[in-house]
Amino acid sequence: MIFLGFAFLFYETFNMMKPILPGYPGDAFFPRLAVGYTLIIAALILLRGILLPRFAAAPGEPSHVSVHWLEFLSVAALVLVYAELLPPVGFELTTLGFMLILLVPRFAVQHGLVHSVVKAVALTIPTIIILYGVFALLLGIHLPLLFLPRYIL
Repeated sequence: MIFLGFAFLFYETFNMMKPILPGYPGDAFFPRLAVGYTLIIAALILLRGILLPRFAAAPGEPSHVSVHWLEFLSVAALVLVYAELLPPVGFELTTLGFMLILLVPRFAVQHGLVHSVVKAVALTIPTIIILYGVFALLLGIHLPLLFLPRYIL
């Protein structure tokens, strides 16, 4: 389903405004690039998930592909909540909360709760700064910022 959704998004990029200036890639360039790479990676993951279990199964034994639906649906719900909270709360706090929700349970399996929160925050803050630098400063994409400056210089 996700693969088909990304294929539809790729198709929709062709309905975006055409470039006005010669040599300018146009509004659809970055979305088409991101969705195209995502489609390639999704196809590789899909093929790996279909082909590898068949090769690993013993002859006469059915191959099993397990899908963790609860995990998948919870991450999909988090992405929707992230998209809804981004404008009113701001990029920094929304990304911090989103990444903490995803990282703390993963780290809590190996470490204690306090150590996993500290480790998640230590990874989240540089990630926010890198995303801010790439998207807001270099690419000039408007992000709903709360603390970070919109422009430097």
